[in-house]
Amino acid sequence: SQNGSIMDTLTNHSDHISSLIVLHNGNLVSASKDQTINIWNNKTVERVLTGLNSGITCLTLLPNTDFASGSKNGEINIWTSTGDLKKTIQAHSEDIQQLITLQNGNLASGSCDNTIKVWDRDGNLKQTLVGHTKCVMSLAQLENGLLLSGSWDLTLKVWNIEEGKLLHIYSYDVAPNALGLLPNGDLIYQGKTSDIQIRSVDQVSSGSLESKMNITNNNLILNFAVFSNGDIACGKWNVIGIWKRQQL
Repeated sequence: SQNGSIMDTLTNHSDHISSLIVLHNGNLVSASKDQTINIWNNKTVERVLTGLNSGITCLTLLPNTDFASGSKNGEINIWTSTGDLKKTIQAHSEDIQQLITLQNGNLASGSCDNTIKVWDRDGNLKQTLVGHTKCVMSLAQLENGLLLSGSWDLTLKVWNIEEGKLLHIYSYDVAPNALGLLPNGDLIYQGKTSDIQIRSVDQVSSGSLESKMNITNNNLILNFAVFSNGDIACGKWNVIGIWKRQQL
């Protein structure tokens, strides 16, 4: 296996970092349980979004350069890339733990009401996926369209969202709190141990237990964001680590 190396550390949050995304212009956005969203330009905070009434739990980039956030009060908020609020959707009765943009532009949200919901671009509910028994903490969509969900019930589930069908279940000793996709489509996540695992689309889609690579790590990873060059930002409580990816 190959190891990554830490490049930089960014600090500005007072509580643990819940989500990271990279905007179309290359800026990093970080969300925190401290009820703020930070927009970073290189290593400098460009704007801090405050005045929110609940901890921010998740972020996702939208196709039109806007981004969306999910919060502990069950709301989805839509923001411009510069941090202006455009729209609020009351989406879940419990904490939203993950929010992703699907390939068709719809949104998928995972919540502590144990459900996954799919929303169209206008904020209308399209589908609800039921199967987890505890909080849905992480979501990712593979390039073949399959949806992955990680939960505090210690499982990673693979869904066909077109049919609303559960395909595979992976069970772990720790909850798969964070899922990410590399530029080549591979899945990156924290699996059975604290090590970070990288698995191909075929390995995940087929139900295989094999992985392509393990990255040695001793901390709980709460979220991933991947830069276009393959470098990986990972949130570890109130610190952002930047990992240099040498080669897949």
